[in-house]
Amino acid sequence: MFCGNCGHVVPSTNNFCSRCGNPMNHDFATEEREGVFIIEAKTPNIDYTNHGELTSIFNRVKRKRIIIDLSSVDFIDSTGIGTLVTMYYKTTRTKQHIIVVGVQSAPLNSMKALGVDNLIEIVESRAKAFVEWGISAV
Repeated sequence: MFCGNCGHVVPSTNNFCSRCGNPMNHDFATEEREGVFIIEAKTPNIDYTNHGELTSIFNRVKRKRIIIDLSSVDFIDSTGIGTLVTMYYKTTRTKQHIIVVGVQSAPLNSMKALGVDNLIEIVESRAKAFVEWGISAV
């Protein structure tokens, strides 16, 4: 886990960053599967309170393929959407590919209202994202 404030690596058992003292949200989990880096939201909201944690995790990803799983997210505000758009633009410069999966209807409607669905690739599930990349579903 990474601190959303300073980016320091923090054990998942810590409630505060040992470097800057920032409270840890534990709103996102990460894993790697078949060379794909997966960032999974463990919170019902992505907004101004936790977008820093998502950004901090993303900035450390060196894999070419990244999945952002939003299946648990019921609400995303403009800050959260802006974070996803920023992540998308960073991946175009670094030759990475990002796919967002599991977007519920309310966050999807917000993304569509801003035209983000035309920019960021959104698919139903992780399995479909793996198929997009020609990797057998795991």
